[in-house]
Amino acid sequence: MFESCTSLTSLIPVGLEWSAGVNCNGMYKSSGLTQSIGDNFAGSTTHISSAEEMFRDCAIQHVGTMHLNDCTSCRGMFQVTDFNSGKC
Repeated sequence: MFESCTSLTSLIPVGLEWSAGVNCNGMYKSSGLTQSIGDNFAGSTTHISSAEEMFRDCAIQHVGTMHLNDCTSCRGMFQVTDFNSGKC
């Protein structure tokens, strides 16, 4: 959805909690996202089905609780992501 949108620095609300079986593969990949991800991004009513490389190559510093109960694959979700100057 926002893959390679390099000027994006903060999350854009997309109402994931009202959708069933949301595919979030590459959603923010290489987007320049730097904002921390709070608990309200994926709440208990969110139905993310896949999150492969969702935040890959982002510089986010914190991720809150994410309910990924329906997620079948989170491969590389935070790959090459900088958490507190360390690599995740």
